[in-house]
Amino acid sequence: MLFRFFILNFCNFWILNQCLMVFCSSSSKLDSDSIQLSLDAETIINMFNTIRQQDGWKETLYGCRFDEDTFHFRNDQHFMLEINNDNHLKQLRLLLNIIILRYTENLKVFRYLMNSFIQLCFQYRKSRDPKFIYCSTKLQETVKISTKMFLKFYYVTNFLYNINNYLHDHGQLYHNSTILDYMGTFYRGTLRKKLDIHNMFDANSVLIICRNFIYDRIDKKIPPEHSISNDLRIYSYDYSVQNHIQRLVNMKKVLFSEDVDDHTKVLNWFYMLAVRDSYYNLGFNKVLVGDIKEHIHEYIAENTRYHENQEDDNFDCTEEPPVLTHRLE
Repeated sequence: MLFRFFILNFCNFWILNQCLMVFCSSSSKLDSDSIQLSLDAETIINMFNTIRQQDGWKETLYGCRFDEDTFHFRNDQHFMLEINNDNHLKQLRLLLNIIILRYTENLKVFRYLMNSFIQLCFQYRKSRDPKFIYCSTKLQETVKISTKMFLKFYYVTNFLYNINNYLHDHGQLYHNSTILDYMGTFYRGTLRKKLDIHNMFDANSVLIICRNFIYDRIDKKIPPEHSISNDLRIYSYDYSVQNHIQRLVNMKKVLFSEDVDDHTKVLNWFYMLAVRDSYYNLGFNKVLVGDIKEHIHEYIAENTRYHENQEDDNFDCTEEPPVLTHRLE
């Protein structure tokens, strides 16, 4: 996901106040005080034995750096071993690293797609094109839709945060939990009250808020690639979300399209792919059930502007990639 931005000189007290009202939740808590789940070794082993057997691990290669120029790739047989009392600490740490890596890659794709959308709106704003209002309106709608994705991610990372603590308590020091600490911040950032856009001033306010969401919440908190783990650096996954998106758009371009609707299509498709890849295909719908999910749900509902509609899995898109009208090659 990754991506450079644009600093805007225009900003006054009203806009800053809107930023606080719209993108900040009623709670200032970070995920570092996430709910502590009661998980024993047997429960954790059973849950991760379910996770490791899911289809989302198929045809996956992970790169391990030996030096500046050399990578050794391991396929899934190295981390799909059955987990037991003798190997569970080692295997849990490996799986946790890989899951965090996959989530980080999805966040980087999200960041790129949103940056492209924001940059397009800035271009309309600069030329005072009437399409600027339309662009900001669709941008706001698209960010709001992402709430459904980030809620799923928040469930997972709340759970993984507890696994990280379990490893730490058993002598497996693990210091690269940045994405676990901040997923709640990303989720809260999407829980904005919708602003009615009637004119260029309103559209500009929304654009600044969305830009700040990406710049202040996403960009500054995605862990750099070198900090994901001590040895894992990259992964190659033929059916990964990133590869799906790269087949559709040129992620080397600042803009992947000059069309607003193309951006909404790709982002909505991305949300579906990301939830499928990082939630269902890894089996979290099978392990985050019963009391465990209920405890996490209660914490989220108490500390955010959670609404049950955010549980909806309908992202208004299909399995097939959308057809784009103004894609840039």
